[in-house]
Amino acid sequence: MTKTMSGGGRFVALITVVSFAAAAGHGMADEPAVTPPPPVDTPTPVVGTGAPIQPSFAEGMQAGEIDAARVGGFGWGAGGFCAGAACGCLGCLAVSGTGLLLDPASHPAAQSRPPDWVLGYDQGYKTKLKHRRATSAFIGGAIGVIIGGIASFVYLNSRATPTPT
Repeated sequence: MTKTMSGGGRFVALITVVSFAAAAGHGMADEPAVTPPPPVDTPTPVVGTGAPIQPSFAEGMQAGEIDAARVGGFGWGAGGFCAGAACGCLGCLAVSGTGLLLDPASHPAAQSRPPDWVLGYDQGYKTKLKHRRATSAFIGGAIGVIIGGIASFVYLNSRATPTPT
């Protein structure tokens, strides 16, 4: 004899799968195209020395953080909401943790810069984007836990039968 899932069980399984797919970036555009940084032709010389100024690691890191701040986190928030509503606190924490564990792709437009700048850019971009993803997923998950809890409470109380007095 085969045991099948009830309608509610299938719904929870579907929501869980959809939330993790959305959080992993397979359903919603998470990273819009960011304008590429302008290419460096020749560094400008330092006044009085004639030595060129090279963009530094810190400048690249700052540029990476600025570009990562432009990336939206709607997909991660929606994934967190679905996981929080369907699985409660564990779903919320699972999607938030996934946001911290997944390493975002490097920005291809930054490769035309000097190596130190590119290293700084990649580190700043990835660190900031991981933080934004995890924060969006956690906020969405917290909202999902609250709404899922309220919906469960209302549903369970609507089925309760009053005892006659």
